[in-house]
Order: sequence, then C-alpha cells, then structure tokens
Amino acid sequence: MFLEKEKAATDTKMAKIPEQGKADVDIDMSLKDLSVQVEKGKRKASFIISILKDINQVLEKLPASNWATIQPSISTLRAEADTVMKKITNCIKMDLQLLKSLLS
Repeated sequence: MFLEKEKAATDTKMAKIPEQGKADVDIDMSLKDLSVQVEKGKRKASFIISILKDINQVLEKLPASNWATIQPSISTLRAEADTVMKKITNCIKMDLQLLKSLLS
C-alpha cells in the first residue's frame, strides 16, 4: 500500500515539475523546497529500506519450505521498492535540474 501511494505521488510530482519551470520562481524558496524534498526523499528511502530489513529478519526465521512459497512475492515487493526509490531519486534530480536552469 505504501509503495503504491508513493509511486503515484512521485508520478504526480514529476508531471508537475516542467510546469514549475514556467512560473516566476523565488530562488531562495526553490532552494529551501529542494532541501525539503531531499530530506523527504531520504526519510522515505530509509523507511523503505527499514521495512525490507524487517521482512528479511522475519523470513530468516521461516523454514526453507515456507521461504520457497513466499519467494515470488518477496521478489515482486523488492522490485516495487526499487522502482519507488528510483522514482524518488529521479524526482529530486528533476527538481535540481529545474533549479540549475533557473540559476543559469
């Protein structure tokens, strides 16, 4: 659920970034916003990593037969987490590129 919401939120934000570049932008506010976005991205990535570590700890306690049953779902979850973290990173990169273009 969290990963789905985060993926949708980053997709929405990435779609809005080109529009932001067209508006008159206060550079100081943009720098502050970028700083906030980086911190949010770091917190979200840390949260995702923490959840995956917790899942791994639980899985290590399971018998091998249960692990084999769960493996496909866990692989899918890890792939989704990777996708979301890449989207978070790309969103921050796009914000930075927009800010760089405004400063040029």
